[in-house]
Amino acid sequence: MKILISSYLFHPSIGGLENVTLILAEQWHSMGHEVIVITHSQHTGDEPFRFRVERRPNPMRLLSLLSWADVFMHNSISLGYAWPAVFSSKPFVISHQVWIDHAEGKRSLVGKLKHWFLRRGTNIAISRPVAASISEPSQIIYNPYDDMVFKCEVERTQRERDFLFVGRLVNCKGVDIFIRALAELAAVKPAFPATILGDG
Repeated sequence: MKILISSYLFHPSIGGLENVTLILAEQWHSMGHEVIVITHSQHTGDEPFRFRVERRPNPMRLLSLLSWADVFMHNSISLGYAWPAVFSSKPFVISHQVWIDHAEGKRSLVGKLKHWFLRRGTNIAISRPVAASISEPSQIIYNPYDDMVFKCEVERTQRERDFLFVGRLVNCKGVDIFIRALAELAAVKPAFPATILGDG
């Protein structure tokens, strides 16, 4: 099968979306599928992957890639790369990693356009709250992870903090909820050592 994956952010950018795209592309490639990742992220060196990466394809190249593909998957929808799906009968799969609408349920014009595109595809959500936030039915499939990186080594770990937040400091990641929860816990137990790691 020929799989075209759109991931607005990808290597050398670092983050959850980039990692999920990498895991899926590597696994599908190892299963014998042909995989091409299209991304807006720039990179000047050699590509360290066994699959192809096309960076910032122009509209004609994008249409050519869609013509090549058997299935077009969006890992978080990007209007800049989704529009060719309107002109194609190819299967269009959209994986929702975060909420499309960020401002307390209010939809921007871009958000409305993204919700309109969801009708064209098969939607996958990574959690029940994300599934509940989109305007079309979706299948819940949790994100993959690399078990060579994430290992349980509790007996070798000395805990220095009670809570740790790791992620981009943007509203859709919930760091504000984390801070409010710590404030409520402080009423019960005054000292909860906590660390926030991330930028944004």
